[in-house]
Amino acid sequence: MLSTSGLRALAAFVDHGTFGGAADVLGYAQSTISQQIRTLERDAGGLLFDRNAGPSRSRLTSLGRVMEHHARRVLHELDTAEQAVIDHREGTGRLTIGTFQAVTTMLLPALVRSLTEESPHATITIVESEGPRPDLTSTDLCFFDSPPQRPDHGRRIVADEHLLLAPLGTFPAGTIELDRLRGRRMVALPPICDQARVERALADADIATEIVFRTADNHALTAMVEAGAGCAILPALSISPSAGITIHRLQPSIPDRQIWAQWSGSFSPLAERALSHATAARTRLLAEAADRVATR
Repeated sequence: MLSTSGLRALAAFVDHGTFGGAADVLGYAQSTISQQIRTLERDAGGLLFDRNAGPSRSRLTSLGRVMEHHARRVLHELDTAEQAVIDHREGTGRLTIGTFQAVTTMLLPALVRSLTEESPHATITIVESEGPRPDLTSTDLCFFDSPPQRPDHGRRIVADEHLLLAPLGTFPAGTIELDRLRGRRMVALPPICDQARVERALADADIATEIVFRTADNHALTAMVEAGAGCAILPALSISPSAGITIHRLQPSIPDRQIWAQWSGSFSPLAERALSHATAARTRLLAEAADRVATR
C-alpha cells in the first residue's frame, strides 16, 4: 500500500534535489525522509532513483518517473479535498441554490449580496428551474412553492397572496368577486406546481375560464395582460407592476402560494447562513407583496 507520506517525500526530493532539502520543506529529519523513500521503493517493487548518477542530484528511474507523475496527481487531489473540508467547516466553500423566477428576482439578490460580503471566497451557484419537484440531489438549498416530503427538510419563508391582473379599465378599483372571472380569457403559467393549485381552486368554485396563452415568464404574462390578451392570476411576488394593468384582491381568495426553503440531509455552515438570511427577509417580502395591490 502506497503511503501519502512517501509520495510527499518523493515529490519534495525531486523538487529540492536532496534528502536534506526535502526534509527542510516537509519539516522532518533527513533520516525520516530517507526511510519514507526506502519504504516507497519497497512498496513500489523497485528503485525510484538512480543512485549512481552522481552526488549532485539523483535521477529518477523509469519507475520513479511513473511514480512522480501519479504522486503529484494524488497529492493535488488530496490537498484539494483537505482545503474543501476546511472551507466547508468555516463556511467559505461551495453553495448551490435551487430557485424559481420570483425567488430569483425578489429574494436572492439581497441574500447573495449578504453571503458574498460575509464570505468573499465562497463559490455560490444558482440553478433556476420551473420543474414539478424541487431538485434536492444537486442543490444544498432549494426554494420551492410547496412543503417538503419526508425525509427531506424545509422551512416556510413566506405566504404569497394570489392577485388578479387585468387590462386597464376592465374592472373598477378594489376587490373583485371571483365569480366575475367566469368565461373570461386568461393568460397563465404552465399548469404545474402553484398554477395547478390555482386552476384547481377555480374548478372547485365552478368557474371555467378560457386560457389563451401560457408561459413560465412572469414578465411576459404581465405584458400580455397589458396588451389586452386576457386577465391573469399570479402570486404577488411574481407580478411586475405596470401602468397598463390594474391589480386586485379576489373574493373569495385563492389559497396563498407557500414559498419554502427545502434541503436534504445535513447543512453546511454556508447553507445555514443562507437559510437564516432567507428567513430574515420575510418581513421585507410581505411588504413587497402588499405594495403590489393597486389602490386605484
